[in-house]
Amino acid sequence: MLLKPQAIWAASLPLFLGRRLLPKSSPSTPHSGRRLPLRPICKRRMSAQAEPRFAPLPTAQSEPDAGADGYQFRLVSYNILAQVYVKSAFFPHSPSASLKWKARSKAVLTELKSFNADLMCIQELDEYETFYRKNMESSGYSSIYVQRSGDKRDGCGIFYKPKSVELLQKEVIHYNDLVETCHLNDNVISAPSNNSSPSEGNMKSC
Repeated sequence: MLLKPQAIWAASLPLFLGRRLLPKSSPSTPHSGRRLPLRPICKRRMSAQAEPRFAPLPTAQSEPDAGADGYQFRLVSYNILAQVYVKSAFFPHSPSASLKWKARSKAVLTELKSFNADLMCIQELDEYETFYRKNMESSGYSSIYVQRSGDKRDGCGIFYKPKSVELLQKEVIHYNDLVETCHLNDNVISAPSNNSSPSEGNMKSC
């Protein structure tokens, strides 16, 4: 098996961690007995695996075009996979670095913003208060969030642009409360009402 020079160096790196090297004498240059000043060649471990790079999606080129008789808007529904469910055993072919919260949070946030949507309905949303709420607010979005019942750490969230829609009321529906005889995994629905056009009435989003 042939290895590139940098691969050989990365593979042998743990062997030299914190070690010192002594020049080897040869018959033509006998060792004089005096040692040269030496210093550690490596002070910390280095990862041989490059950090993942996420390419942002192309920005949407077309904007909603409101016709004479209607109101048009862009709506996105997205299951972003809650970080609490991200396990390397479930994604054996994904680089471990790309599964960590630091990398995933930036990638998901970049993708959500690239949609430039008026409404975004997000499932499996966790870290709402600590990350998504403030970062989406900085991009002009207001939001509502409902956590799943029980000991679940994720929930549903709706991000919307106040310039496009107005929140009149919020209704939370727990599916388990509707059908007590069925096990529905503590699913919830969060439905805001939109009354941007009186002639169109109210709209339910979920």
